[in-house]
Amino acid sequence: MKTLLTFILVISLGEMLCAQKTQVMFYGYTESGSIATEIEQKRAKKTQKIAEVNVNVFCKDSLISAIKSRDTGFYAILLEAGQDYKVVFEKEGYHCKSFQLNCSKVSASEGEQAIKCLTDITLYPKKENQELIDLCSTPFAVAHFDITTGNMEWNMEYTEKIKAQLYSVAEMPE
Repeated sequence: MKTLLTFILVISLGEMLCAQKTQVMFYGYTESGSIATEIEQKRAKKTQKIAEVNVNVFCKDSLISAIKSRDTGFYAILLEAGQDYKVVFEKEGYHCKSFQLNCSKVSASEGEQAIKCLTDITLYPKKENQELIDLCSTPFAVAHFDITTGNMEWNMEYTEKIKAQLYSVAEMPE
């Protein structure tokens, strides 16, 4: 009887140790863009990838992860479910860009361990404009997990508002 109980205990502990918390894979490419020609660049798919972009992940104002995009511009971050994150992309000579990800209600379907959130990041060459510099601290986009679709969903209304503000400031004469 002891052997059977020991076996059940070992199996149960093994399952608990192997069980992983659901994660969000936030990944994509870092690209260089020009605000004035962004639409034309996207249509022509003529974006230049940027290597070694600093990708900093914050949770409750604490830096929890710092990586660099690869030579190909590719970056990937695994975020634990149950938290809110701010992800900041920075490179010398470019305006930074940040994203807010609400992962507090993320849950994966059975057999799935990570929810994928593909996002290519366009960074713009730096202009000495204080309003543009101040926009770096404002999240460019906000995403949350939608229980009904099982996906990370972007708040496009918010993103369009920030884009319009960015374009408006960028077009101002220096």
